[in-house]
Amino acid sequence: MSAERRYRRLLRWYPEDWRREHEEVVLGMLLDDADAAGRDGPDTGEAIGLVIGGIAQHTWRRNDRRRTTATALIVAAVLALLYAVTVTWSPSTAYAGYLGPFSNPTVLVASALAVAAGLALAGRTGAARLLAVASVAGLVVLVVAAERSGWMGPGVGVLALLAPPALSGALPPKGVRGAARDAAAAIGLVLVLIGAGIAASYSALLVELVASDVPLPAVDLEIAAFAVAAPLLALAARWPLSRRSRAAGAAT
Repeated sequence: MSAERRYRRLLRWYPEDWRREHEEVVLGMLLDDADAAGRDGPDTGEAIGLVIGGIAQHTWRRNDRRRTTATALIVAAVLALLYAVTVTWSPSTAYAGYLGPFSNPTVLVASALAVAAGLALAGRTGAARLLAVASVAGLVVLVVAAERSGWMGPGVGVLALLAPPALSGALPPKGVRGAARDAAAAIGLVLVLIGAGIAASYSALLVELVASDVPLPAVDLEIAAFAVAAPLLALAARWPLSRRSRAAGAAT
């Protein structure tokens, strides 16, 4: 086996994104050092050092993803608690959908996200991610229930605000490019919902002016837009990165 192949096999201990960025440069340096030392490949000490370095890189990557999870869930929890305190706090009135002094049950989601953030900070990343996904699922149920029952929220806009950071914490992106794609997907989702809201307003006005006896569709246009756009944007944010990762792995 050639020296290059032996070094490449050792470098496979390193994460794929590290190899994409550094492998060729490091490989050239290793081959030059081996040639200068009169070796035809890595010696035992060098091989052990490369393996340990690769394991350390994987450990650092996992720690980065844990920090990303904690940061994203803290953002989601803060936004949810701000919404619960500043928007839904209404102790002097009562209406359908009220939960104690709150005008809708979103405070339950906010509490769950706060617990998820606490778990992430305590190092219980797996439990934190599961709770974040459950919180988003619960929020979806509340949005649909509010729309069907005439509650005072939460609306689709709240879902668009809280779901991206919560899901980004549950499924943390890889590197700066992944975070940028998540942010772009979140902005795109908000723009889609704004457009759906405007379209719904104009549609309602048009029906009222032209055919007031025609019933409006039972499904809220914003909910329909969210149901279609959210999975597509999430896929667009993650699929290209996964695809490139697999291609890079196959090439090496």
